[in-house]
Parts: sequence; structure tokens; C-alpha cells
Amino acid sequence: MSGSTSANLHTLPILRLTKASQHPGPGSLPVDHQVAGQQVKYWRELQPDMAARWKMFAKFPLVLNADGSLWEPACLWLLDRAQARPMHMSSLPSMARDLKEYKVFLDGLGLAWDDFAAVDKYNRPTYHYRTHLQILINSSFIAKSTASRRMSTVIGFYRFLMAHERMRFEPTNEPWVDRQVAFEYKDSRGFRQMQTVVTTDVSIHS
Repeated sequence: MSGSTSANLHTLPILRLTKASQHPGPGSLPVDHQVAGQQVKYWRELQPDMAARWKMFAKFPLVLNADGSLWEPACLWLLDRAQARPMHMSSLPSMARDLKEYKVFLDGLGLAWDDFAAVDKYNRPTYHYRTHLQILINSSFIAKSTASRRMSTVIGFYRFLMAHERMRFEPTNEPWVDRQVAFEYKDSRGFRQMQTVVTTDVSIHS
């Protein structure tokens, strides 16, 4: 996993959530390794089977940084999605690939995923990425639907980070501008109805 020169993906055969402990206990697993030259040692306490509902996932995708370490915010969002919709795990690999593509793009430009200090919104990561996706569409390198999905995944990722205080993500400036869009449709009886949805100025509509 550490030989790549860009962000990458790795799939865990089984992801099982455990609780870290400073002291060993019945059935706990020791963890002892080096991090930045310092020894890290603790124990992982496995949860009893009755408490393990939606705490174990098969074929769980991870997004890795270029050095092989976890891109933690992305992995935590994927875990949140898995726990929120455990019966829809099939969508997770696609979301992980979208996040990997986003990280590869940012790394290529030397941009930090959480740096929204630019006053000019077009110099913020999300706007840079939308421009990049539009170029790919115009050159017929990817379909508009693919670009739309990738941008939607990035938006969902940032919405998660901003909605949870524990993620400690407070961008200096907004990643995008929300706006309401109304559209008309006919219901099952043929009557015209109006639907209002929230979209953003970085969304790509397919």
C-alpha cells in the first residue's frame, strides 16, 4: 500500500469496529508498532456479538494518501455511510473511488483538501475540481453523468464534515453557495406539481 506515488484505494476483507484500551482485557488484541519513531502500544477490545450489529463490514474500501496512510476524513465518512445504510454497501466502492479521484487531483495541484482560505471562490478546492471535471466533460474524457456523480460525492463528503463537530472542520470560506431550484413535473394523476430542491453552484447536473 505504500509504494504508490498518489492517493489510492485499499479494500479490507473485513472491517470490525473495536474499542481502544490502555489495559488488556478478556479477548483483547494487542497493538504494538512504531509511529514517527515512537512506540505506540494499546489493546483492541472486541465487542460482544450482541453488540456487533452494524459494527462489522465485509469488503470495506479505504482511501489512502500517497504515503499509504489513511485519508482519515474520507474513511470516516465512508464508515458513517456504511452505518447509516448498512443494506446499501454496494454504493460504497464507487464513493471511495470518487474521493480517491478528488484526492489525486488535489495532490497533483498541491492543494490541501481543507484549505478554503482563498477569498476568490474560484481558488478554493471545490471550485477547482468542478472546473477540472467540466474540462474532462468538454474533452469527452468522461460522461457528464460521471462528473455529476463525482462532484456530488465530494459535496456529500464536505457536508458530513461540516455537520459533525467532532470532525473539527470549519472552512474559512464556504466550499460552495447553496441555492434552491424549483422544477415542475406531473404526478401519477397527470396533475402539475412543483418541487423545490437545494443544489449548489459547484454541482454538475446531468
